[in-house]
Amino acid sequence: KGMKLLIVDDQLATLTGLTQGIDWKSVGFTEIDTAQNAMEARISFAKGIPDVMLCDIEMPVETGIDLCTWVRAQEYRTKILFLTCHSDFTYAQEAIRLGVSDYIVQPAPYHRIREKVEKAICEIAVESSHSKMADLGKTYTSRQTEIHAAMLRDLLTGTIDAATLQELPDFPDFSHDSHLVLIQLVQQTEKMRDWNENTLMAALRNTIQDTFERKTYASVVTFMDHNIYALAVRKLSEVLSRDELVSRLHYLESMFDMYMPCSLAFYVHSFSSAREPAAAWLNLLKIQTTNV
Repeated sequence: KGMKLLIVDDQLATLTGLTQGIDWKSVGFTEIDTAQNAMEARISFAKGIPDVMLCDIEMPVETGIDLCTWVRAQEYRTKILFLTCHSDFTYAQEAIRLGVSDYIVQPAPYHRIREKVEKAICEIAVESSHSKMADLGKTYTSRQTEIHAAMLRDLLTGTIDAATLQELPDFPDFSHDSHLVLIQLVQQTEKMRDWNENTLMAALRNTIQDTFERKTYASVVTFMDHNIYALAVRKLSEVLSRDELVSRLHYLESMFDMYMPCSLAFYVHSFSSAREPAAAWLNLLKIQTTNV
C-alpha cells in the first residue's frame, strides 16, 4: 500500500520548497498533496487520509494546532510534524499534548526534515506491526477456544483419549481434581426461537468465562447435543471443592435467569483422574442424579 504525505503551509514558497526540495518518492510516498490552510487540509483528508502531515503552526484563521486538534478528534492516526519559525515552549507543550511526532523549528535544512519524516515512517511501521500482532493474538484466542471445545467433545465421546490431549500445548490439564458438568437448557421462553445454537454457545461461553475467571480456573465448554453442553473445570492453584463449584454454578444460573431466554440445570461428576472421561460423560447422560 502506498503512503500519502500532506504538507500544510500558508506560504506558497514554503510549500513549493518542501514539495520539490526533497525526493519524497524515494522516502516511500506515492502521493504528495499540499494545502494552504486548514480547510484545504480537511478536503485533502476527505480524499484520502495521509500517513504523515507536515504542518505549519502559524496560519491565519485556523492554526496548525487547531487543525491537529481536529485530526485527533476524528481519530485519524496520521503522524503529524509541526513546522514553526518560533521555538515557543507553549507550542511545544501543545504539540506533546496532541501526540505530535516531532516539532521542527524553521529554517531547517531539507535533509533534517527528511530525517524527521523517515523517523515518523518507522513509527508507523512499528505500530502497524504491533497492530497486526494484536489482531493475530485475538484470532488465535478465538480459534483456540473453538479448538479446545472440539477437543473436549472428542474426549468425552471417546474419539481421542486423555493422554493425547496432555501432549497438546495450551489445552488445560484436567487429569486431576477436575469436575465434569452437564449443562442442560431448560424452561425456554419465546425469545429462544430467535437464538440459534451458535448464539447460545457464545452466550454460555461468555458467562462461563465471567464465572470461572481465567486467572483462577481452567475451563472448557462444548456443545454435545440438543440443549445439552459439557463443562470441564478445575482450579489452577488449589483443589476446587464441591461447595465452591456449586456456588459458582448457582451464580452462573442466576446470570442466565436474569439475562438469557432460558434457565440452566446442572449435573456434576467429580473425579481425581481423567482416565475415563467418556465413561463419566455417559454416566451423567444416563442417570443425571446429582442436580445442583
